[in-house]
Amino acid sequence: LSYFLILTLFPLLMCVNYLIGLFHLDLEQLLQGLDQVLPAGALTVLEGSYAHHPALGPYTLRVFLTCAPAVQAARLQAREGGNFEMFRTRWVPLEEGYLQAYGIEAAADLVLHTDTSGG
Repeated sequence: LSYFLILTLFPLLMCVNYLIGLFHLDLEQLLQGLDQVLPAGALTVLEGSYAHHPALGPYTLRVFLTCAPAVQAARLQAREGGNFEMFRTRWVPLEEGYLQAYGIEAAADLVLHTDTSGG
């Protein structure tokens, strides 16, 4: 029952978070609260652009987070500072190529757009 609830409620909460934009979902706090419900090792969260690679898995649930290119650029510039141009010209095209080559977004069970401050 706990496993079913997390697979049902977590994506629903993420969608509500995105649509309403007012509810702040603290993922760390949510996962800590699951310690009371799920037995140790029942839930594994694997994060990162390359965690969706077809050689990994299978996964019960694949969530893909995305944003508009302008939002991505602003976030990268804030994070990378002086290295921004290198990321923009080298790493972003490589990552976009990977996402296209393996159909990562299309293979996801849930796609969340993080363009808004609430999502």
